[in-house]
Amino acid sequence: GGTYRVRANIFDNRERPNQSELTLWVAGGKQPPSRDLAQEKVELIPNQKEYKAGETAEILVQAPFANAEAVLTLRRAGLVRTERFTINGASHTVRVPIEDAFTPNLHVQVDLVGAAERTGDDGQPLAGVPKRPAFASGALNLSIPPASRKLTATVTPRDKALEPGGTTNVDVELRDAAGKPVANGEIALVVVDEAVLALTGYKLSDPLASFYPQRGDDVRNHHLREKVALANPEQLIGRLNQQGQQGQGMMGLGGFERADSLARLSRAPAKSAPMSMAMDKAEAVMISTENREQAAEQIQVRSNFDALAFFAASLPTNANGRAAVTVKLPDNLTRYRVMAVAVAGEKQFGVGEAAITARLPLMARPSAPRFLNFGDRVELPVVVQNQTDNPMTVDVVVRATNAELTAFVVPPSGDAFNNANQPPKGGTTNAVATNAAGRRVTVPPNDRVEVRFPAAAVKPGVARFQIGVSSGKWADAAEVSLPVWTPATTEAFAVYGELDNGAFAQPVKAPSDAVKQFGGLEVTTSSTQLQALTDAVSYLSNYPYECAEQISSRILAIAALRDVLAAFDAKVAQSRCAGSGRQTRPRTIARHAKQRRRFRILAARRRFVALPQHSRSPRAHARQGQRLRRTERDDRQVTAIFAQRRTPHSELVWHRSAPFVDRLCAVHAHADERPRRRQSAFVDRASGWSR
Repeated sequence: GGTYRVRANIFDNRERPNQSELTLWVAGGKQPPSRDLAQEKVELIPNQKEYKAGETAEILVQAPFANAEAVLTLRRAGLVRTERFTINGASHTVRVPIEDAFTPNLHVQVDLVGAAERTGDDGQPLAGVPKRPAFASGALNLSIPPASRKLTATVTPRDKALEPGGTTNVDVELRDAAGKPVANGEIALVVVDEAVLALTGYKLSDPLASFYPQRGDDVRNHHLREKVALANPEQLIGRLNQQGQQGQGMMGLGGFERADSLARLSRAPAKSAPMSMAMDKAEAVMISTENREQAAEQIQVRSNFDALAFFAASLPTNANGRAAVTVKLPDNLTRYRVMAVAVAGEKQFGVGEAAITARLPLMARPSAPRFLNFGDRVELPVVVQNQTDNPMTVDVVVRATNAELTAFVVPPSGDAFNNANQPPKGGTTNAVATNAAGRRVTVPPNDRVEVRFPAAAVKPGVARFQIGVSSGKWADAAEVSLPVWTPATTEAFAVYGELDNGAFAQPVKAPSDAVKQFGGLEVTTSSTQLQALTDAVSYLSNYPYECAEQISSRILAIAALRDVLAAFDAKVAQSRCAGSGRQTRPRTIARHAKQRRRFRILAARRRFVALPQHSRSPRAHARQGQRLRRTERDDRQVTAIFAQRRTPHSELVWHRSAPFVDRLCAVHAHADERPRRRQSAFVDRASGWSR
């Protein structure tokens, strides 16, 4: 079995050759023996599963051939140490001292070189022939957990159960791996609602795994002995000649050069002479860069339902390794998880957890929807929970703003009770008829009852519900709010006109099916049609970005309104507009002008030669409003613009309209009291057109 190549050659009547080839795989049989020198495997067996600093690892080396020279390399993000030793026999024990710097792991590799028995095609040893070269390698990853660097943070709340909104102290004690207090340590403390954490199954991970990940060896191995050829020289020459014709080489050499070397080998005596190899130095190893919660006369309303109860980024420990903090809980009825993450110095890390429960003997838990749309009708479910060992008769009340509470009749008992529209679930009621604002239910001990209150959204905005429960000396109340959105679609009508005769009558009739709580009538008058541009001008004046071309475009638009505002005597708006266009922004543009008379898009970025023309124009507008004279610096900058246009390596694209655009921008940028004729002459000289 194996791979077969079938090749057919054909010649036509003119002796022109043609060839076709087919490769086939035949299953079965035996593969011919490989005559390449293959790397063998060294078995490395450690005496322990894990180690710690100060111990010595004893590793048994089992070689595939006897009597070998070996090199031991310790690797951890590069070479740590190398050691050469000799193996007499087929096994050897090496000892590696474990240092603290090796945490969390150390790679150990042993490379062997020696000689092994030659085998024939049948795999049996050949008698009377010299041994062949042999090499082998084995690697082992020693685990050195950072146990000595682990901190234990013991979190102890002084009150494990509180009322919602209650206050307690939380103590944290920090100790190292030896059980000693850790002074000057830092602790990050966070108290979070367990219900929120349970949504994603969050678990606080040990920071040791993050600060001490497994390190790679980051070393590459190169073996020269894998290039040794064990095949019959005559067979090898034929094969390598074919590879040489394809341009393939060994160890960077061309195929023909290698074929010539083997040709000289073929002229050696037929009987092999004893072989020996001596290495003056160990093979080079190259380092790789790749890697890797009372009752009171007045019921207290609970409204703060924050999931995060407390957070402290850094709490220092005293000389006894202790830290304390006061925690005030929100109004949630829940269990809080107290999590602490500790660090000491640069190498020690740890975590700790505890729990605080916020509860009341009698609790009301409303479950409002996330939002309402205008016109929606909703049932507000309230769960009344009895945490005592006796049954409770509880009065449940609710009041709302921006929501209408509707009424229904609740039968007292029997089948009618079970089939009622919305009876309280889980308990009994003593009311025959009641309004929507109150219920009386009986709650079994250590159980709960659900009561639903129908309501409807009144108008867009925010709807708030306050729910209270009371039974004897126990009481609780909660407040929830939810947004009420406007209808998804609206319809608007607009009429425009002019008041030429001082009066105008416009009939207005509201649609019969219009929603009274939504919409309205708006009348706007103005002495100019430019009123519609108010928002646009405000947007331009407060535009936050300051690239050169954006500032230039903004000033051009605002400066264009100067004459219009002056005609309507809009002094405030005119002053604001002029101030934005002539005083502040031109200075901003000037900051963009840097060396070689060029402008930058941003003050600290590279130059763009296409910006000067656009950036000159707003400065000309501002200068014209302030009656400023053009300076010699302006003349030099315009001259530089045309020089850039004429430069063969300029970034500007040369096109037919370029001369006209350059001339127009230059004349516009220098529009002052200088006569136009002198302007044109200056432009001609700067641009070179006069020549």
